[in-house]
Amino acid sequence: TGFMMGNLLGSARVAYALGRDGFLPSAIGAISSRGVPHWAIAAHATIACTLACAGNFEFLVLVSGGAKFLCLERNILATTGCNRDDDRDNF
Repeated sequence: TGFMMGNLLGSARVAYALGRDGFLPSAIGAISSRGVPHWAIAAHATIACTLACAGNFEFLVLVSGGAKFLCLERNILATTGCNRDDDRDNF
């Protein structure tokens, strides 16, 4: 359960940032008076609970693996794009 709580709170920050930047509805990017992105946490928890209740373990492994692959792929593409656009001289 420790992993799930860490994942829930950490991944909700990604949803919050996407909502804040306009890629998700602005309500997801809202924070409470204490600085907690409560709508992002609620949205993430709802999606996670729905996936957990709807499928079996193999389905969850496929969804999790696919999501991690997409994130890693985007990071690689962004990194190579940043390196290509870098004008600085190499050391």
